[in-house]
Amino acid sequence: MLLFGEEFRDGVIIYESKKYETSKYNKFDDQADYIGDNQFVLNGVISNRFNGHKIMLFAFDQNNILNVDTAVVNNGKFKIIGTESLKDIGILSVGNYPDTVASQVLFLDKGNITVDMNSERVGGSTYNDMYQEYIDTLNKLNLDLFELKSDEDDRKENEEDYL
Repeated sequence: MLLFGEEFRDGVIIYESKKYETSKYNKFDDQADYIGDNQFVLNGVISNRFNGHKIMLFAFDQNNILNVDTAVVNNGKFKIIGTESLKDIGILSVGNYPDTVASQVLFLDKGNITVDMNSERVGGSTYNDMYQEYIDTLNKLNLDLFELKSDEDDRKENEEDYL
């Protein structure tokens, strides 16, 4: 994906015999957007350190890239309007290795999608709200597991001190 992104940041490309187009019109503005039946409007925020950088949205179908769209980060904000794609996940990516790279997994379902790449949160649409709830639950379970493990380690240490 890194090579793909670097070689084809703008314009029309051919990749695995499929045609992809990136839109030069996806720039952030504060106007309300009309959302068609199968469209999404993705509004995102990211650190101002990425101002002027192009953020790329990859839509997948298993191992194949279905679509690539780009937007320019302006004042820590970006916007992408696209067509719903529920075949697989989408990935937002900005930056180039070895410099700082930020990415976010999301679902490209219809509606208004909000992404905060600073806090790694996504929501606003049905599937993204469910996905964020799933991630939050996993994080809480991992924290609970860590606390249980720490409590178990402390208990074992205390038992060893008494022996």
